[in-house]
Amino acid sequence: FDYKNYSNNEDVNYDNNLDVNLYCRGLKASDDPFSENKKCDTPSSVCPYAYVEIEDSTLIQSGSNQRIPPTRESFAYLNSISQDTDVVSLEKCLVDAKKVNVKNMILELGNKASFAGKEYEYKGPYTAKSSSAWELKGKAIWGSFGVFESELAGGSNIEFGYQSKLFPLKGKLRNNKKKQYFGSDNPFDEKVVTTAVNDNGFTNWVDGCNLRVKKDSRGNNIGSCNVTANIEIFYLEGGKEIILSSNNLQEIPNKAKLQIVNDLELDSVSGLDECDTNQGCGDDNTKCCHDNICWLKADLDHSFCEPENNGAKEVGDNCGIDQECLSGCCKNNVCSAHNSDSDDEANRCSKLEGESCKSQSYCGMAETIPQRKLIGNATTGRCDAHRCVGKERMTCLNLGGVSNVCTYPFAEVLRPSSDPNAFVNHESIDGWDGNEESCGNAVSPLDNESCIREQ
Repeated sequence: FDYKNYSNNEDVNYDNNLDVNLYCRGLKASDDPFSENKKCDTPSSVCPYAYVEIEDSTLIQSGSNQRIPPTRESFAYLNSISQDTDVVSLEKCLVDAKKVNVKNMILELGNKASFAGKEYEYKGPYTAKSSSAWELKGKAIWGSFGVFESELAGGSNIEFGYQSKLFPLKGKLRNNKKKQYFGSDNPFDEKVVTTAVNDNGFTNWVDGCNLRVKKDSRGNNIGSCNVTANIEIFYLEGGKEIILSSNNLQEIPNKAKLQIVNDLELDSVSGLDECDTNQGCGDDNTKCCHDNICWLKADLDHSFCEPENNGAKEVGDNCGIDQECLSGCCKNNVCSAHNSDSDDEANRCSKLEGESCKSQSYCGMAETIPQRKLIGNATTGRCDAHRCVGKERMTCLNLGGVSNVCTYPFAEVLRPSSDPNAFVNHESIDGWDGNEESCGNAVSPLDNESCIREQ
């Protein structure tokens, strides 16, 4: 836990777990050298070693008290946070706040929303573990050396605690790809959706959960620790032990504690790990390198993660599938160049609608944004399909086939007409007048019920 008193615009420690302001909470109150009366239950209690255990939490499935720890940073894993799948969204860190944003849905305490066919609700960003054994009690939990600063309902229920003192409080992650994430200019400001990065490719300030989800092979993160209750410190002089601190000698009070932390460097807790080959994503074979980012294989279509050495064909060689090409782009049966960082479509794979793809960067620009819907035609009494001209890179999705294909993204928002008796009926796409409001969810008063959105 971090008990340094930071100002809002002060840099927060997030990579040095040996800092003197950090305390490992694992002892009985009676073994905490800072505890004056061996009780830790008032707002002014200073018991930084007294046992408390919390961990980050995601949304809770309605009707269940089981809280699941997050396994992902709050980055967008597709083009935007709203486009990520429900499963991926449920595995991400929540912001440490009274209100959370999940796929652009704002949830407060008790609010419910449906994800992946099930109902979930927000009950706070933390789980209080083994709370009956906590040595910090009562008002001390909310004090300056407590666990939380605030409670979602304005009371003192530790299940609803937020703005914790858990290390690291805030931090920064590498984000050279400029993916969307929840961040802020100052460490303790409200976290909002942004793509901002500094000159070194790191994000603005994010909540500490995003650094804690990175764990070593033992399941420990940069904030994991152990602390000893008893330790004796001495030195030898003339073959005799000279004791400096011991629990066995009342005349030499023992205030020394030994904290053991993990040797994790900053790069090991950076988001969206970058890579050049699969080998750069670790040796456990659970991730692969694609588009210079490490991805979990379990989350992706199988064709996305074929080993690079299975496809050694150069640009210009004949091919049958993308995996045969070093570039990852087999277009018109020829291995083609692909540079995902280029703004020139001639340097990209630019696949057409329905063609296979490894990721969105391999897809071309869509000639139409499919704000497609059915609109009423008062003359015929029928519903006619229309879509408005626009430009947007197609999405790479699995539509039930063997591999991902480039496809138009589905638009979910349709604007209603300002005139309830009006309708929009353009004979062709070319006839569209360019007015965005013309693309509204206009319906015919003659056939209102059957005019529904086409997906």
